[in-house]
Amino acid sequence: MKKKKINKTKNDINQKAVSQPENKNPDLIYLSNITHFHWLILFIFLILNIIGFWQFFLPFKAERHFRNAYHYDAFQKYKFAVEEYVKAVKYAPWETHYYTSLGRTFEKVAKLVKNNDKYKLEVLTTASNLYRHIIDMDPVNPWFKNRLATIYFEMEKIVKNEKLKKEYHRLGAEMIDQAAENDNQNPLFQLNKAYYLHKTGKVDEAIKYYETVVHMDKRMLEARYNLAGLYREKKMLDKALDHYTSVYKQNPDFPSIKLAIASSYMLKNDLRNAVIYLEENIKSEPRHFETIKNLSAIYFSLKQYRKSLESYKKLITYYPEKEQQFHQYYIQSAVYAKLPYLAEKELVKYIKKYPADKMARKQSRAVKELIKKVSRKKN
Repeated sequence: MKKKKINKTKNDINQKAVSQPENKNPDLIYLSNITHFHWLILFIFLILNIIGFWQFFLPFKAERHFRNAYHYDAFQKYKFAVEEYVKAVKYAPWETHYYTSLGRTFEKVAKLVKNNDKYKLEVLTTASNLYRHIIDMDPVNPWFKNRLATIYFEMEKIVKNEKLKKEYHRLGAEMIDQAAENDNQNPLFQLNKAYYLHKTGKVDEAIKYYETVVHMDKRMLEARYNLAGLYREKKMLDKALDHYTSVYKQNPDFPSIKLAIASSYMLKNDLRNAVIYLEENIKSEPRHFETIKNLSAIYFSLKQYRKSLESYKKLITYYPEKEQQFHQYYIQSAVYAKLPYLAEKELVKYIKKYPADKMARKQSRAVKELIKKVSRKKN
């Protein structure tokens, strides 16, 4: 019995020796000891690391494509720019800046399309869908709504269907309203609302919004200029001049500001102040038709006949197609400036060109009579 026990003990020891070789270090992990569950955990961990690395790398790919698109856009290679922007959006769909850049490129493409309203509408529709998607991503950002409004108004111009026109106009107006509401402290969006109301003939409402813009930021000269124009339409000339002169003081080269001030003074019959701004304008625009025409007429009204003579001469020289319209005033200026011989000389040349002009022949007879009287007095 004892012998059997000894043999059994020997067999157990041998089996343990086979299952646990003496050369294995108990401090190390052997693959043979890893369970299926742990292999699964390791596999999931590896997959998550690969996904994480890929997601980390995507913004770099997006930015590279965005940079490529930006350069193509700058060189007006819009086809390639669109392709690169689309890739940037694909790799970083959360980045609204890439969407807006793509939308603006579509807008540029639409502006280049001529005589193909169908294609232009398709391009603008694509742009509008992009902006709508961005608005869904960021519903309170007024900039996207402002851009979308511009596109809707452009689409309104293109379509022929009156129902569609009204719908695009409604959508554009809605975006303008929402942008102004979303950022009611930003003068730019209030200005856009004022301009929309102005354009659609809602004058009193437009004035209210323009006044708000001026109150917010006196540097918004376009608001002051447009506001002055509305006051002038309402015959509130003092208010109009107040805003016009404020614009002029801040920026004397603001487009058409000198003419606007001059015309307002002319409406008040204040010709001497009107002349000041017309003479300023002629320095920067020496061939401007309206300026020369108004200066000529005002000089004549103020009995500054030498100046009116020079001004009418410029008008006829720069705009020979207008000669028949203004030649009689040119001759009258010469006569009142006591230059009858010049008037006679100019009439001779003019009648050769326009022999059927009855007014010129009448003036010619009157000038000859005047010269005779002058000769008799000298004698």
